[in-house]
Amino acid sequence: MGFDIKEKIFKFYFFKSPRPKYSDMAGEFSLKFSDISLYIKEIRSERAEEIERINRLLFNLYLTKKEKYGNCFKFESFEVFYKWYVEKFENQGGACYYCKTKENDLAKLFEEKKLPNKQYPKRGKHLEVERKNSYRGADNYHESNCVLCCFLCNNAKSDIFNEKQFESIGKTIGKVIKLL
Repeated sequence: MGFDIKEKIFKFYFFKSPRPKYSDMAGEFSLKFSDISLYIKEIRSERAEEIERINRLLFNLYLTKKEKYGNCFKFESFEVFYKWYVEKFENQGGACYYCKTKENDLAKLFEEKKLPNKQYPKRGKHLEVERKNSYRGADNYHESNCVLCCFLCNNAKSDIFNEKQFESIGKTIGKVIKLL
């Protein structure tokens, strides 16, 4: 029961906005307030890195895209988006879909100012969600049309190129990044 209830509490607490109160969760799960508090404490300890990623990056990314693109953003919930992001990140080896640069290498380059980003200071250290095809009629953000890519490829690709057209440009960007 411990794992199952902790997983349910994790999803209920960390995937909702605004975050539910412990007292609401106690009612939802028929548990005492003190039990909810202990479960949340254990979850925060056991899944600290995952929670940090959710709080720092993914939840805001989801909300921003949902607000900006409305009905064109087809991820029906944060939980669906989160599962897609984690799976895509693992399948892509934590690297940009186009230039193949790893996210942790990008973060180092931006931190060391080898890739200065004065215009968008909050971007660059993490992979972003990019539509492979963004022409009218194919401009939806949905699981089969999105990949994770670096800030540099995302900006260069823009809405001008489709996935295939950008392939060689992405490889060139990757080669340039390796020279830094």
